[in-house]
Amino acid sequence: MNETHAETQQRLIHRLEAFSDIVIGFSLAQLALSLAIPKNGAAGLLQNPAPLIAFAITFVLVCGMWWAHHRLFVHYFVPIPAMVVLNFTTLAGVSFAVYSVQLMLHAGRTSVDFAFYEWSLAAVYVLLAVQYFYGWTVRRKLVPEKVAEGGLRAALMLGGVGILFGAVAVVTIRYGMHVTGLQYIGFVIVAYAVGLRLFFRFRRAPAADPQER
Repeated sequence: MNETHAETQQRLIHRLEAFSDIVIGFSLAQLALSLAIPKNGAAGLLQNPAPLIAFAITFVLVCGMWWAHHRLFVHYFVPIPAMVVLNFTTLAGVSFAVYSVQLMLHAGRTSVDFAFYEWSLAAVYVLLAVQYFYGWTVRRKLVPEKVAEGGLRAALMLGGVGILFGAVAVVTIRYGMHVTGLQYIGFVIVAYAVGLRLFFRFRRAPAADPQER
């Protein structure tokens, strides 16, 4: 009976992962199709690089979401109804984030259009962080210590990025932001990621010293 239940759970996980890959793949394809062709062709993109910047940033972010999603399913995903619903909601957020690129680039765009893009990204990262954290609480004693630590670090990383995008959305509504301004968020994310990794590295160091002696 237990073996049958385990097989059913694994089948569910594989099907959810396959479905998620399809949704994210189609979202990336839609991202490219959402780029309007300027009247003067490639020269128009050089004169107004905002669409290319938005495309590049969103492509990198969605690829990062796919990688985080993949790692979630490898080690931390728990196939309970709440996690399944969160997974589908996350995929909806990815699709809406790609759609929101068009909101940012249409002729009559406002700061609200930019904020919708940033809020959708914030929602995806926070939802992924919640799934990682729950998976970590359930699986931390069932997986190697390094893997368990990776789950907690991923939850903190994704949650921090989600909060950052949420804060940027508030700033956008209050003060406005152009597409080119989004590129600087990457520097903040990289700095946060490096700081988080260093924190966990130094956090492990004291525990390793007694064994070395």
